[in-house]
Amino acid sequence: MQAVYARFILQQSLLSILCVVFRSACASADLSLRWITNNSTLCLIINSITPSLAQTGETTQLILSIQNLPQLQTTYTYECVFLSYRTSVDRITMFGVDISLTGPDIPGEVQAYCEVPIQFTISSEFQFIDFSLYSTELASNFSLQEDGFIFYDCSYHSRCETCTSSPAPCYWCLYDNICTHSNTICTNTAVQPSMNSSFCPSITETIELSVHSGDNTTDVLGLFTVNAPEPILGFQYSCIYLYSNGNAIRNANWISSMLIECDPPVVVFSEDIDLIQFHLLWGDSSGIYINEYPINGK
Repeated sequence: MQAVYARFILQQSLLSILCVVFRSACASADLSLRWITNNSTLCLIINSITPSLAQTGETTQLILSIQNLPQLQTTYTYECVFLSYRTSVDRITMFGVDISLTGPDIPGEVQAYCEVPIQFTISSEFQFIDFSLYSTELASNFSLQEDGFIFYDCSYHSRCETCTSSPAPCYWCLYDNICTHSNTICTNTAVQPSMNSSFCPSITETIELSVHSGDNTTDVLGLFTVNAPEPILGFQYSCIYLYSNGNAIRNANWISSMLIECDPPVVVFSEDIDLIQFHLLWGDSSGIYINEYPINGK
């Protein structure tokens, strides 16, 4: 029995990737990369995609290293396909030199350039997307990348600790209280991906606060902190005390990156309340809770 040959063939106006026995079943079989015998080393393979992940909603250029990419007939193009979204392959290079997609086939590795679709959105921090190439000449997807492509969204994180611990290259803007893929949008300082959550602002210990419980008063001076940024115009600290019947928001005074003093609340507690929660609010009028700490309310 004759050997089986894998090739693109035209069937009902749509090109399908099929195995065929006879060379005559292949369209353009005379082209070097259109008719490939079994056990051939000329199969089309995507060796790598750089970068391997991209932030949603941002323009990112991808470089695809492709082995044995067939050339196309005049006026046809390749496209990168992310699920139902397509973007054009802008250029093809070999050894850094632009080559024509409509010239003769060039066995070997080439680099194809395309951009990710900026309209693509995800509902979690990461999402794996099937990726393939599309040929307008063949009217078909082919050469599926087995590992797919990864989209990520830094804005999924609302706390410095999770933002800076993310596998994605996310920055935490200390003065804007947001997690972003680019520190260029941050006001002043950002915690960088190369750092970790130990660089985030946090409360390490409370110094005794003046919490009133009936006739008893406990003197409190402030908070031990780490990495607490110095306030700038439009940003401030506030101390929030939470208890069973409500909460109290009080002024906070930044002394240093290691010490913040809070004005005490004046609250009367019933005997069954042993603990209140304390939050440190940092930012503009919208603010953000950067840490919480239990305080004995009696």
